[in-house]
Amino acid sequence: MNKLIKFALIVVVLAGIGSVVLTNKLAGTKRAQQDEIAKLGGELKTTTDTLTNTKQRLEQTSTALAQTQGTLDKANADLQATRVTLGQREQEIQTVKTQLTEKEKAAAEAKQKAATADQTVEEIRTVLKEAGFEDVTNLEEVGNKLKAQAQEKQVLAAQLEKLAAENARLQQQATKVEAAPAFRTPANLRGRVAYVDNKWDFVVLDVGARDAVQPNTMFLIYRNSKLIGKAQIVSVAQTTAIGQLLPEFAKGTPQTGDFVVH
Repeated sequence: MNKLIKFALIVVVLAGIGSVVLTNKLAGTKRAQQDEIAKLGGELKTTTDTLTNTKQRLEQTSTALAQTQGTLDKANADLQATRVTLGQREQEIQTVKTQLTEKEKAAAEAKQKAATADQTVEEIRTVLKEAGFEDVTNLEEVGNKLKAQAQEKQVLAAQLEKLAAENARLQQQATKVEAAPAFRTPANLRGRVAYVDNKWDFVVLDVGARDAVQPNTMFLIYRNSKLIGKAQIVSVAQTTAIGQLLPEFAKGTPQTGDFVVH
């Protein structure tokens, strides 16, 4: 009987020890899980903050792009208006040239008539003087008309000179606008993947506005000379650019450090 009691006591003691060990082990596991949960919570907050900052930069870049596009549209509109005005000026110049040619022709004819009239006038004056008449004023109307045409020719020539100067100014302005550099991403531009978001299917590249990257530019993504995918730029910052991954070109999952080329 004493042996049975001793055995029972031993069992109870062992059970107590096992319970304490199990309790300590469970407490350690719980603390480890709590630490892991806290760590995951911190990583989740960091990722959320990063995504929020990226979205803010995307909105800012979209606004800047809209402003740039507005400036470009205005420049194109100004160029079109300048071309229309230039066309109108050229038509006006052509009209003035035509009028000037007609006036020159009329002036030449008038001069010829005037020369003939002068000869006739002299003959008439001689006859009239011989007949005793001195008033021959009405015979000078042809000369007055010739003088009026000469004055009109001078006015047209001044107008033509003014239109020619305006035409030269408009042509210079149009040439200057047409010579403005086009907004294009440099060919063969290279960079690296700085960040990947597989949930939203976008990547952040380490090239941006300082490298002349433009929205809608396509970049191929490589890893060790193997094509991984293709991204289209949707937002550009000063030193980075955000690209949307195109699922139809997906041949793998992009990773930070992958090589990109335009």
